[in-house]
Amino acid sequence: MAQSLTSLRTASRPSRWLRRALAPAASLALLALVLAGCTGSPAPTTSSRSTSAPTATATPNYRPADAQGKAENVPLPVLPDSAKAHTKEGLQAFMKHWVALLSYAYETGDTKPLFEVTGTHCQTCNDIKVTMDDTYSNGGWVSGGSVAYVSADTSLVKNQYGQFYGPLSFEQSGMEYRKADGSVSTAIPGKGPRSLLFLVVESEAGWTLADVGQISTGTP
Repeated sequence: MAQSLTSLRTASRPSRWLRRALAPAASLALLALVLAGCTGSPAPTTSSRSTSAPTATATPNYRPADAQGKAENVPLPVLPDSAKAHTKEGLQAFMKHWVALLSYAYETGDTKPLFEVTGTHCQTCNDIKVTMDDTYSNGGWVSGGSVAYVSADTSLVKNQYGQFYGPLSFEQSGMEYRKADGSVSTAIPGKGPRSLLFLVVESEAGWTLADVGQISTGTP
């Protein structure tokens, strides 16, 4: 079933505070070797050989998905060092990175990078993985659906489970789920800024997202 971050159902632990939101690169290196020689003569000859310096790595052009095919050469977001700090600024940098990985998952169908910084009990994230796996494994793809970070409250407030929480604001563009032949199976319109509640825990690498879902009344 095609999904976006705007469809909702009951969330994972702590379930009474969240309703989870259903949501639903390679380079070619070139090396030039130039050989040069001198012509012979009656006298003893000498020869020379020069080797050129390696050329710069060619950067493939990024192409977004459209009706003709999948996205190509999508840059993989890299976790900045600033996102590893257990500070307000560090958490904010981490949430920006997490949203970028979420957008990458929609565009490529690859959810592995997302789950490298996400707990296995994030049901919203698991639902996204199932949807992406089903779509891309059958030869289909998603055009559109990019997720853009707007803001996150990183006041470092903890809940009773020791998780830090706060609202995350983002935007998601309209998307089209396409079959292997490029035809549209489902079209989902984009939405303006929307807020969800995020739960994170500290980790050796910085942070891990535990869950994300609809904001409800009460303390998580």
